[in-house]
Amino acid sequence: DFRPRFQELLEFNNANGHLIVPQVYPGLGQWVHAQRVNYKLMKQGRKSAMTPAQAMQLHAVGFPFEVMPRKKRSIRQSLGNPFPHLPLIESKDDIPAEAEVEPSSDVVEETPPGNNDGLITSEFEAATRILEM
Repeated sequence: DFRPRFQELLEFNNANGHLIVPQVYPGLGQWVHAQRVNYKLMKQGRKSAMTPAQAMQLHAVGFPFEVMPRKKRSIRQSLGNPFPHLPLIESKDDIPAEAEVEPSSDVVEETPPGNNDGLITSEFEAATRILEM
């Protein structure tokens, strides 16, 4: 199974100019992933389906045994920015110090503290809840 897939890998390289095969690439993607897993096991001295000769063949063609993990996209990046007029804020650290939220006197409804059944009663409370997300 190694030789035909290795040949397929070389063909992928010729067609795409690199050996970083996406894991979802039909057939070859899973094989490439298995080669990385088996190489790691072999390096650790654990049982592996990879032979040293196979590892040398892959190394000789520049096969990347280790790749950077994909960055997870935030929901906002996936869906686009629904508020393009606002800066993109991924975490509390992205908020400039001068943008601290001041309490607002625009209270929507007077309710006793702690007895609002989850209702947001001011702009300050709304901003605080957003920052806690």
